[in-house]
Amino acid sequence: MSVANDESMRILPAYSGRGMYDRTCLGITGERIKSILFFLLEYASEHGVDEAELLATNLCTDQFGLGIVAYFPAFTIVDEEISHD
Repeated sequence: MSVANDESMRILPAYSGRGMYDRTCLGITGERIKSILFFLLEYASEHGVDEAELLATNLCTDQFGLGIVAYFPAFTIVDEEISHD
């Protein structure tokens, strides 16, 4: 997965969000919400709209410092591919 559209964006393969009790999931950080939108658009172009919609319906967010983190509790990264639990 490329993050070429936003240099501030980073993919976190093992993010533990609020209330996850040490479970980990896919996370994305960026300076603005557009980082997450770029990611979802790119994911849709590579995997189809239905897969991107499933990912988007599991979206949670937190803010920290000057950035935002989006995380997807039902998704993990396995062998460098996003996987639904």
